Amino acid sequence: MNIPPNSYCAYCDSLHTPYHDNNYCSLHGYEYNKAFGNAFYIKTDRLESADHHSRYTIRAVLKGYQHYMVNNEDILLNQNRFLVLQENQVFSTKIESHYPTEAVVIAYGTEDLRAILESLDTSLKDLLDNTQGNSIWDVELLPNSYEMSDELNQLLIHLAHAIQIGIKNEMYYEEMRFNILKDVYRNHLKIEEKLQHLSAKKDSTKMELYKRLHRSKDFMMSHLNQKLHLDQISAQASMSPYHFLRSFKEVFDCTPLQFMATERLSVAKDLIINSDMPISHIIAEVGYDHPSSFSRAFKKKYGLSPLNLRSR
Repeated sequence: MNIPPNSYCAYCDSLHTPYHDNNYCSLHGYEYNKAFGNAFYIKTDRLESADHHSRYTIRAVLKGYQHYMVNNEDILLNQNRFLVLQENQVFSTKIESHYPTEAVVIAYGTEDLRAILESLDTSLKDLLDNTQGNSIWDVELLPNSYEMSDELNQLLIHLAHAIQIGIKNEMYYEEMRFNILKDVYRNHLKIEEKLQHLSAKKDSTKMELYKRLHRSKDFMMSHLNQKLHLDQISAQASMSPYHFLRSFKEVFDCTPLQFMATERLSVAKDLIINSDMPISHIIAEVGYDHPSSFSRAFKKKYGLSPLNLRSR
């Protein structure tokens, strides 16, 4: 595919890739079906895109924070989470960070995605046996953020490094994209297995419940600096507050309050270590009103005060 010079938007042009001739920018009308798999790496503290139509992609942050707007929902990715977008899904993205964010995008063309999924149907048979014999084609990967396994994190780190140092070995990237997709599906099959233990009777009801709860989780992640009320959060799941509380604990093994407290302290720790942002600003950034209550919670969680951690 011959791409004319200067034919990408600023966002697409900022993506580092080993194969420039196997990319396309949907804003410029280049045909998606001519693009096969590719991998991209980006490092920046400022970035904003217009609406794009995605290939089938796995999007992850290795360091920092990146916002995605999908289906009018703000999804925040940090170094523990990834996002899956389906073919032709509309998204926009934004990075506005206190230190450079590093992120990767793994893209799959229609033909190579089909080939990989057919292979995964066989290679994941041991897990499929535990999910009532469903085919990998039946697994629904929703546009929510997911927690990253250690194995997936290591694969993405190696992939990013290969792009940065300019490796051009096509077989290497094919193997990496296969292994990354395999790990994503393995993770999701385990989630679906866990859903079988929920109190809802129908599988469709369990998946809908999971979808709604994840939507509320992404909402909390994107509003850590705000004081949220239970009715606001439960409204994101279209559930009554008390039904939401019970279901959230059943799926995630913690309450919404515990989840937000953990995520706020995690973001604070990250900013203390990786940025020069004053600690007083960090406290406000993660939604604490009083420095003393923040310091107590932080020391209880990490065994060090914020100042001691920064001075190490």
